[in-house]
Amino acid sequence: MANIFQMFGEIFIDNQKANKEIDTTTEKAEKSGSKIGNAFKNIGGAMVKVGSAVVAGATTIGTAAYGLASKVSGQADEVDKMSQKLGLSRTAYQEWDYVLSQAGVEITNMATGMKTLTNKIDDAKNGSASATELFNKLGISMEDLNKMSREEAFDAVIKSMQSMEDSTERAALANDLFGKSGQELTALFNETAESTDALKQKAHELGMIMSDDTVSAGVGLTDTFDTIQKSAAGLLNTLGSAAMPVIQKIADAIVSAIPKVQEMIERIMPVAQQVFDTVVPPLMQLGEALLP
Repeated sequence: MANIFQMFGEIFIDNQKANKEIDTTTEKAEKSGSKIGNAFKNIGGAMVKVGSAVVAGATTIGTAAYGLASKVSGQADEVDKMSQKLGLSRTAYQEWDYVLSQAGVEITNMATGMKTLTNKIDDAKNGSASATELFNKLGISMEDLNKMSREEAFDAVIKSMQSMEDSTERAALANDLFGKSGQELTALFNETAESTDALKQKAHELGMIMSDDTVSAGVGLTDTFDTIQKSAAGLLNTLGSAAMPVIQKIADAIVSAIPKVQEMIERIMPVAQQVFDTVVPPLMQLGEALLP
């Protein structure tokens, strides 16, 4: 019998120990689960923040890339259009743009001057004695002039003007060859041909000169942007034309309702007048009593 009680006692004791260990294990599991849950929660929050940052960064980069591409394409398109107006190659236009900017002159203001020079070149080639004399004074023979493109002629004229020592004669020639633009080129004429060539080289070294491929790509992108804008305007026109009949019906309904509204107002006015005549005098009396 003692052995039976001893056995039950041991079982009871062992059972208490087991229950205690189970409770301890459960508590540890709950704490561990809580920690793991918090860890995953923190990781999830961090991933959301990272995702938001990535999206925001991508948006910023995309906007910046679009702005940069738009700006460069606009510059390329200007190079293409202005070089054609001035009769210069794309490279020469960009070189002279930098050279003239160093002399305080905007190349876009040279359109009239280049036109005047072109006319003088054509006059000389067509046998004009006065025009021929102008180029002879610069040391440019008709034989040489006939072989030159407009770009080469412009370059030769600038170099010859820079080599002249008589500033008065040079100013007169500049006025004859470039018109009013000749005076703006005075600072350029005071430089040497060597310094001008050095500025052109510097423009290449500093990456200021876009290649023909880049200019062509910029022109294409600018045209695409323009097409998109025009297409958007066309879409608005389509939507507007579809909406106009509806708006017209609404407007017609309003116009047709105006007489009825006016008639209603005319009927209400006498009543409103009576109300005012009845209410206003007592209010005025009250006001005078309160605020003598």
